[in-house]
Amino acid sequence: LYIRQTALSYLEHKMRTTREMRTRLLDKGFEESECEETIAWLKESRYLDDVSYGCEYLRYGFEKRRSINRIKFELKEKGLSPEDTEQAIFAYEDEYEVDIMEEEYSRAQAEAKRIAQREGTGEKAMAKAGRRLSSLGYSASTIYKVLGEIK
Repeated sequence: LYIRQTALSYLEHKMRTTREMRTRLLDKGFEESECEETIAWLKESRYLDDVSYGCEYLRYGFEKRRSINRIKFELKEKGLSPEDTEQAIFAYEDEYEVDIMEEEYSRAQAEAKRIAQREGTGEKAMAKAGRRLSSLGYSASTIYKVLGEIK
């Protein structure tokens, strides 16, 4: 019972992945078998759902203007399986009725234009925009294409 209270209080402030929950419970000193039982209960009760977490994280990442590649990497770091990540992408596309790859290019364009408006379209400004897009996880081909359109 105490392990369930610990798990629920960990979920109180934000969603967590299965890996994050497992790590937290093990770090608190609970036995692995207890942890697995509790995780199964949390999943059954829909308190823990990696696909829903992935969908929410996609929304958050896109709000921060991150690329799909960077978000996929971050989800992998948080413990989502490639299958759960793909399911989250499909769920996100269904929920928001968008094609992520089309939106990806639009986000990169908007970010580059935002920098160009502030900094101009000189070489230094374009280099800055390229570095920013790269830090957000956009591919080199997307960056060159977007910057080519702005010049």
